[in-house]
Parts: sequence; structure tokens; C-alpha cells
Amino acid sequence: MPAPTITHLICTAALIVLIIVMQFFYMQIVSNVRAEVIRRELKDIADHVSNTFSNLYYLLNSSSSTRILRKTLEVPEKVEEILYYIQINYNTSSNKAESIKVYLVSDNSIYAVSWLTPGLKVNTSMNLIVLSSENDIFACCGRFGGEFLIWFEID
Repeated sequence: MPAPTITHLICTAALIVLIIVMQFFYMQIVSNVRAEVIRRELKDIADHVSNTFSNLYYLLNSSSSTRILRKTLEVPEKVEEILYYIQINYNTSSNKAESIKVYLVSDNSIYAVSWLTPGLKVNTSMNLIVLSSENDIFACCGRFGGEFLIWFEID
């Protein structure tokens, strides 16, 4: 009779260990899915900002004006209740704008990148990175000396 009792104890212990281990793996899966959802939302924001700069560039390029065009960026204040940065990445030697990077304040390993239209440069004296909680964020594009410069402005 002791054999069935030991078998039951072993199976019960194994079942308890299995339940504990499964919770750990479940939490890892939930965390990975959440990070992927956040990345997709950040990608949508990066694409929106990149498209806005491209549209401003095309409008300015199609006219002979040397004006500065500004457009309000309609982006959410938070993604999954987390603030994020929007940054213009550029080549430091030539000041050519390369991409828009959007990343979380709390975890910069979760980010998304969207490439910009070739031909844009950055105005390094202006804002190239903004926090999503700013009041109004404007994407700006101007033509100066034959070059198209982009930057952010905050109101």
C-alpha cells in the first residue's frame, strides 16, 4: 500500500511545480505580446511622422517659396499609458535626415523606426527630439539656401 501513496505525492508535487512553472512562462508570453503591441503602435506613430515630413517636403519642393511649413502632429500622448520620445535620426557629418525613431521613455529597447524621404537635412539648432506629452508638436520643413531642413517645434 505505500507505493500508491508515494505515487500520489510525486504526481501532486509535479502538478504543483507544473502550475508554478506555467505561470512564469505565461507571464513571459504576455510580456512579449505586450511589447510587440507597443512596437506596432510606435511604428504607426513613426510612419505618421515620417509621412508628415515627406508631405511637407513635397509641398515645399513643388513651389518656389522659401517659407517654412508647419503641421501639427496628431499623435497620442501615451502608448499603453507610457510616454515616448519622437526623434529625428541623422548623419552627423552631413546633417542628412535618415529616419524617425519613436521609443519609450521607460524602456528605450522598445522602439520603431521609419525612414525619411531622401533629400532632407536637419536644422541642428532646433528641436530634433520631443516628448509625446508636449502640448502641441509641430513638424516643420523649410527651404534655406537650396536645402530642405526639418525639425520639431513645440507650442
